[in-house]
Amino acid sequence: MKTICAWCEHEGRRVTVAAGDQPDDLTISYGICDQHTARLVSQLHRYFPPRKPAPNVPDTLTA
Repeated sequence: MKTICAWCEHEGRRVTVAAGDQPDDLTISYGICDQHTARLVSQLHRYFPPRKPAPNVPDTLTA
């Protein structure tokens, strides 16, 4: 099985994210590559900024 980045394919590229250990398996699955994951996370941070810890609460309780 081969895993292809669906976002790259939408852009006209075919980027393999992962390949299985059986080369004769022609199954295709879709995922997201590291580049598009980083882009998605940065876009999400615009709408959902990281929360700041509440005052007087130890860091171990906010992680």
